[in-house]
Amino acid sequence: MTATDPAEAVAARLFDASLATMDILAVALGDRLGLYRCLAGTGGLTAAELAAKSGTAPRWVREWLEQQAATGLLRVRTGPGPTPEDDPQLRRYEPAAGVDEVLTEADGLRFLAPLARQLAAAARSLPAVADCARDGGGVPWAEYGADMRESEADLNRPAYLRLLAQDWLPVVPGVVERLRSDPPARIADVGCGAGWAAIGMARAFPRVLVDAYDVDPESVRLARANVAAHGLADRITVHECDIARAVGDGTCALVTAFECLHDLPHPVAALRAVRRLAGPGGTVLVGDLRTADRFTAPAGDVDRLGYGFSVLVCLPDSLSSRDSAATGAVMRMDTLRSYAGAAGFADVEILPIDHELWRFHRLVPPS
Repeated sequence: MTATDPAEAVAARLFDASLATMDILAVALGDRLGLYRCLAGTGGLTAAELAAKSGTAPRWVREWLEQQAATGLLRVRTGPGPTPEDDPQLRRYEPAAGVDEVLTEADGLRFLAPLARQLAAAARSLPAVADCARDGGGVPWAEYGADMRESEADLNRPAYLRLLAQDWLPVVPGVVERLRSDPPARIADVGCGAGWAAIGMARAFPRVLVDAYDVDPESVRLARANVAAHGLADRITVHECDIARAVGDGTCALVTAFECLHDLPHPVAALRAVRRLAGPGGTVLVGDLRTADRFTAPAGDVDRLGYGFSVLVCLPDSLSSRDSAATGAVMRMDTLRSYAGAAGFADVEILPIDHELWRFHRLVPPS
């Protein structure tokens, strides 16, 4: 074969992807077992020391450490006596430059360990997704398990706690001023997941009262626990509720829906409920994936990421409900505008918020 042989190029691409997949799964294991956190700040540990500190089996840990060093995420420290290559028991491992920030700093904006756990959780559900593909059914979010639910929450937490109130909301005209003023403003957070957006807003604006909504019982339990742990149960109420059936009184100053509209089986009904919550004077803010305006092939990285999650998670979840709109994670602007228009909004305004993955929209009420 030659370097320009198409089949050779495809084979090389898949081989490289296989190596990357192995890295992702090993990172997911290391994060789940706390291995990166145990290594951080130690100056290097042997396999026996890491096993003792993390409560894991020494032989297995040694193999994981060697894999991580082989792929370059860990460094092997040399010392006196036999070289590390000669005696595996003497090898001391420490994170390579940048690894701690990306894999251990849970509130950092570059924290990506939960993404590896998300992908591992998605891989575990492949048999159920295959059944969905054959019979047209779906895979409910609950069936993806705790690791999917918790890793998604962990992945979004830094942005909700560090960017939402500080960088994103100030771009929306009049919102911050209202949230800081009296009488106390009400916020509704739709598809709240583990509650981090609600917590971020309640912490930043001490006067507001937040109603957070999610249909998944385990997510609701997780959100309530997080709210209680932050001492905010007096100002945040988490509802186990299908937002499409929520009764709104038009008193919310702000209604947010982050990274959830494309998952909802009935997005127009959900947006009608959002309109009822906000009323004529409230602001509706929708954040979702920054997709391209139209389908292209090959596509950019954001669309590739979106289609990957859509095939494995988002579309199967949406299809688990009767008469689903089956939007999928790659929700383009035309689709969002059609949903908003059908729900009675006058327009969709793209907000000037710079984010690599997300785009933010203000849904304009009818005049």
